[in-house]
Formats: sequence, structure tokens, C-alpha cells
Amino acid sequence: MAGTPDARVLKNRRFWLVTVIMLAAMVGCRLALQLPIHAVHLFDLNRFETYFWQRCLVNTVRAITLLGSVALFKLFWDRGSEGLYGLKRQNISWRPYFIMLLIMVPPIVWASFQSSFQDTYPILRPLVLDRLPGWNPNAAFAFHEVFYALRFIGVEVWFRGFLVLGMVRYLGRATLLPMVCLYA
Repeated sequence: MAGTPDARVLKNRRFWLVTVIMLAAMVGCRLALQLPIHAVHLFDLNRFETYFWQRCLVNTVRAITLLGSVALFKLFWDRGSEGLYGLKRQNISWRPYFIMLLIMVPPIVWASFQSSFQDTYPILRPLVLDRLPGWNPNAAFAFHEVFYALRFIGVEVWFRGFLVLGMVRYLGRATLLPMVCLYA
């Protein structure tokens, strides 16, 4: 079947090395997430400040570990490929992105009015923002969202870029299933 790996991929040492490096980076990322949680407790903060700084630092650590491991892998292992697993500066066609955005706006707007959506988002609640001494709630929200966006970019580059584009040469279309399993 076209796009499906054959048994030879299981004998390919490069495939196994890439797989082990990717899994080790994921484990490292997971372990690194414990650092900010414990570091925040070194300071005399109220529970809202503790929660706020843990969220910001966890998002930062996740972005650094995911993007850092992708960049290091690219630098030392995969120099020949263009861009950073889906991110590139040249020859970008924005039209497909705008079309998808136009298609997705109506369901996103609809979903944003559902109670289940409103129970989940925003991730940082106004209750927390109102109880941060010395912070304007809007400034605190914007500050948090910058770090949340960095985390989101790291996760997307890792799972949709690195795991898919980095493994497609070995697994073909079958690379989607491992990516989905690891993401879930």
C-alpha cells in the first residue's frame, strides 16, 4: 500500500534512533514541568499568585523544552530539511490558512457560547486575575496569554511538525497514528 511503511522500517537503525530521541525529549519535557511547580513555593505568595506563576512558568518550560529539543534535533541531526518542521520564512502561501480560518470561525463562535466551552476557557479565570496584588487584571491576563501562546506554538511544532514531518520519511501516512496516540 502506498504511504504505508513496510517491515523494513523496523530494521532501520536511524528510525529507532529518531524514535528514542523523540520519546526521550517528551519524557524530559514532562519531568521539567515539575520544576516551576516546586520553584514557585520558594516565594511567599498567596494561592492566586502561586497559581498564576505556576501557569506562566509551566507554559514557558513546556515551550522551551519542546521547541528546544526540536531545534537541537534539527541542528545536530536533520540539517538538510527546509524550515523547522513546518515553520519556514520563505515561500509561504497564506491563502489556505485564511480559507481554513473562514471555515472555522462560525463553529468556533458557536462553540464559544456553549456552557462546556465556557467552563473550560479562559484557562486563567477572572477570579485569579482580580486577586493578584499589584497587577491590573487585563495586564495579568495579557501576560499569561503570551506564555500560553508560546506553549501552544511549542506543542503544535512538536506534534504536528516534528512528529509528523520528522517521521513521515520512515512511516509514510502511518505517522499520523503514533502522533495522535502520543498527543492524546
